[in-house]
Amino acid sequence: MENLINNKLIAGIGDPLIKLLILLSLVYFLYNVATYLISNDSSKQSDAKNGIIYGIIFLFVSVGVWALVNMLNLTIFGGRDFLAPGTREISPDELRTEI
Repeated sequence: MENLINNKLIAGIGDPLIKLLILLSLVYFLYNVATYLISNDSSKQSDAKNGIIYGIIFLFVSVGVWALVNMLNLTIFGGRDFLAPGTREISPDELRTEI
């Protein structure tokens, strides 16, 4: 029972936090792309280009953290709370009927 409570606690805090990090990195990336395209000043374009690179790096790190937390949740905690959006968990009975 305690493992289930810890698993739900980690999923309840971790999943929205990681999704927020991914959203922030995407917004940061898109802001710098817009700044790069709109700006006529070469120094602003250079800063925006660096921001684009950092945004891409931050996006990859955020998705990597989400994958790592998902992997730890599945292997160590035995939970299934971090399913990818648009997917559902398949029960063993459903697997047997499809084979």
